[in-house]
Amino acid sequence: MKSFNNLRFHIKINIGLSILLGVVLAGTYLLMHLMRTGIIESIAHLMLYKMIALAAVFMTAMYLIYRIGRNLEEKTLSEERFRSIYDKIPMAIYILDSNFNIVDCNAETLRLFCMESFEEFKNINTQSPGRQRDGSKSRDAGIEKYEQAFKEGFVQYDWVKSLPDGSSLPCQLTVVRADLHHSPHLLVFVRDMREYYKKYETERDAYDHQQIMINAAPILIQYWGRNSHAIDCNQTTLDFYGYSTKKEYFEGLVDKVTSMVSEASATLEYFDAWTRFINEAFTLGHSNVSLNFLVDSRTGRPAKLEINGVLVEYKGELSVVTFATDVTELYDANVRAEAAARAKSAFLANMSHEIRTPLNAIIGMTGIGKAASDLARAAYCFEKVEEASDHLLGVVNDVLDISKIESGKFEISMARFVFEDMLRKVVDIFIINTGKKNQTLNVSIDSAIPKALIGDDQRISQVVANLLSNAVKFTPKDGVISIEARLLREEDGLCTVQIEVRDNGLGITAGQQSLLFNPFQQAESSTTRKFGGTGLGLAISKNVVTMMGGDMSVESEAGKGSTFVFTIQTKRAEDEHENTSEDALPDLNFEGCRILLAEDIEINREIVENILTPLSIQLDFAENGAEAVRMYTAAPDAYSMILMDIHMPEMDGYEATRTIRALGLNAIPIIAMTANVFREDVEKCLEAGMDAHIGKPLDLSDVVKVLQTYLKRDEN
Repeated sequence: MKSFNNLRFHIKINIGLSILLGVVLAGTYLLMHLMRTGIIESIAHLMLYKMIALAAVFMTAMYLIYRIGRNLEEKTLSEERFRSIYDKIPMAIYILDSNFNIVDCNAETLRLFCMESFEEFKNINTQSPGRQRDGSKSRDAGIEKYEQAFKEGFVQYDWVKSLPDGSSLPCQLTVVRADLHHSPHLLVFVRDMREYYKKYETERDAYDHQQIMINAAPILIQYWGRNSHAIDCNQTTLDFYGYSTKKEYFEGLVDKVTSMVSEASATLEYFDAWTRFINEAFTLGHSNVSLNFLVDSRTGRPAKLEINGVLVEYKGELSVVTFATDVTELYDANVRAEAAARAKSAFLANMSHEIRTPLNAIIGMTGIGKAASDLARAAYCFEKVEEASDHLLGVVNDVLDISKIESGKFEISMARFVFEDMLRKVVDIFIINTGKKNQTLNVSIDSAIPKALIGDDQRISQVVANLLSNAVKFTPKDGVISIEARLLREEDGLCTVQIEVRDNGLGITAGQQSLLFNPFQQAESSTTRKFGGTGLGLAISKNVVTMMGGDMSVESEAGKGSTFVFTIQTKRAEDEHENTSEDALPDLNFEGCRILLAEDIEINREIVENILTPLSIQLDFAENGAEAVRMYTAAPDAYSMILMDIHMPEMDGYEATRTIRALGLNAIPIIAMTANVFREDVEKCLEAGMDAHIGKPLDLSDVVKVLQTYLKRDEN
């Protein structure tokens, strides 16, 4: 509208000037003519001059009208071009007057703010939410920015606009002052930042995730410059060096490392190795090094680090990123594994000696006994064979026990027993040995200990026997050995009993004591050569008392003897009457009973026959499981019991038992008689349908207990 008014003003000025010019020309010509010819003649020619003047005026007017038209056309075309460009600019632009009123906008503005027309855009009450992201009021902050633009000519800032649907439009506003039609205005350029922020948030999330993963990584990650100065690191690095912030890490790393080097003489060696490592990474693009000088600030122990370096571009510059793995535990575990391997090798060598020695005695004395010409000589040989066999059985039992412990299959059986009887039976075993060395063996039992307890008396006996055996072995002639048992406390029927075995023998050094309770190890190798033994007894004993809720310890000094102390937890038996097992001898007469023995080894059949024949039991033999099934199914009423070996040709004991049970013949007791003595072996026998389990080598008392339980003797 203002452009059209300006054009009309120019037209009026040009017309007035044209008329004035025509009048001046006509008057000038008339005056000249009057001066030359006189007045009458001038009147005659007046009309001609008028016509000439009018023609001049007309020509001037036509020219001016042409020029004005041309100017108007050019201006219109210019405005159309400007408007076309203005509306096609891919950025929202709107214009404010000095009162901050919207006076114009381009098409992109309407599109961005979802408006149909300029009038709709101009009349909206607000384009911003009540407050901006920084908490400032939009109205006050907006006016402040506009005033700054009027004053300084330019201002740019981040802003949040509101869209008609209520959503927010993050944008960047650039406000420029411009003089339009001789008055100050503001041009506002609006840059849509939604895609930018979306990309920024995506990248920020990715960066945050990377930082979380880097900081959570259990390895030390660091960035280094060419002069080996630290640039950045992860949280694990800060923890390792004992820093709480990266600023402290950057400022104090050199001094910290110097203080953490485990040996003062190794400081220069450490830094030389580190400098070579970084330089190699910059030169070759990668490097690796092993460092074991540092002391871990988290544990205070020396640490061994395996470090790999890779050349990367970090923040526009080349740097080396290092990945350091703390392999201290792995290294220590490897050292322990190697030590354990050496210990097991030594154990196997010792075990070979421990097994071959009694075997040599058994084989040698058997040959001597066979060649003996008198019964006394043969009896002596048999006695030595028995002693060697007992020793060999002890070795085998130790190996089996430690195998159970290492596989987690070692179990404690709870039963009622008389504590004093158990302890004295163990002591009685060693009376002969102490007598041979003229040793004194003292026993003291606290009267406060309940007579009857609930626990595993066999395992307790095993621990006491082990300690007494060592005491007798390592105490010289005329030495003194004492065993003392006392009640430490009793709470709700749970008794804590302490047993102490003391001697005045060789004693044990502090360094040797740390090895005592480790399997496959003894105090020193010379002990094995001089005194023998498997080196398993104390390890087994320690595990036994631990499983009974107790502990074991040793106090000793070289040359002054040793004191082994262990505690166990047992329950008080409700019925404390004396054990009646010895009050009356069991009836061992099983006359009229017939047993089928399934056993493929002839010597084993002979041993069982020699055990059962004195009990008036008749025996039939089957050399494998299939034969046992045939014999029993042929005469099921003839047998009172089946003793079933497990490993046999044609058909093993498991399958033979299942076959018999499948025939519906469930009344016959089937007892496993096998060298498979682990708990899972017993359970497997019971699952196959057997009634009980007897382990080999056979113990007469175990055999008698099973016979008494399952055999129906002839009442006649």
